[in-house]
Amino acid sequence: MSCIDGLWKIMRHEGPSVLWHGVNVSVLISVPMICMYLPMYDTLLAELESKSSAPLIAGSAARAMSVVATSPLELLKTRIQAAGVGSVASSRNATNLVTPFSAALQQMRSDMKGNRSQQISSLWRGVGASLSKDVPFAGLYWTLLEPSRTWLDSHAHISHGPSGINMHTLAINALAGSVAGAAAAAVTTPFDVVKTRLQTRDAQLARKGTLECLVSVAKTGGVRGLFSGWGPRTLRTAAAYGILMSSYEICKGIYSTHPSE
Repeated sequence: MSCIDGLWKIMRHEGPSVLWHGVNVSVLISVPMICMYLPMYDTLLAELESKSSAPLIAGSAARAMSVVATSPLELLKTRIQAAGVGSVASSRNATNLVTPFSAALQQMRSDMKGNRSQQISSLWRGVGASLSKDVPFAGLYWTLLEPSRTWLDSHAHISHGPSGINMHTLAINALAGSVAGAAAAAVTTPFDVVKTRLQTRDAQLARKGTLECLVSVAKTGGVRGLFSGWGPRTLRTAAAYGILMSSYEICKGIYSTHPSE
């Protein structure tokens, strides 16, 4: 009930709209990320098909490349969400992300000091933490997903739905994606905590690096600090990856059936 209670308190004190702060940028980063990540995984998996560790290697490599490519957008998204929580409390009538967006850009510009190399590198602040979170997550996720899909595919028998939708594909990917996503998200929560701190705190903290920041969080907050927010993150990831995998596989099926349309 703590997660639901937290949502209720946020909506009561800051308004329901605060729950959607950063959604514009989330969509902005999700589209290029997914367009790179999933097709790249499929390609690498086909190349490594003979290896038992193919899902682990393909998932980790595909995620690493897509994370590096979209890291500046991820940094902007994190800053907007952090700025949005504080701004709504002082502006109840805010209906968009103009103020949080401006605050996030201002903070990013203030970080872009020094020579050209330092300015560019500031856009990739926290990329190490993102990689340390997303790469293990992806490796674990795909390692759990593939056998789960295989098992469900052989044991579940669901007929086609309306308009020819393959409900069998939809169901097994939604279920396997949710379970694998929830498990991987729970295990990698400490890296998500560190990534958020590195991207939203000052430059001095960012210079500590991922491992040092991880140790710092463990010293000050213990296990509870490392797994702060694991419940909401697990629920969000389970829902997101269930929808993502079922939608992606359905779209692949439609395209393979009508490639020229």
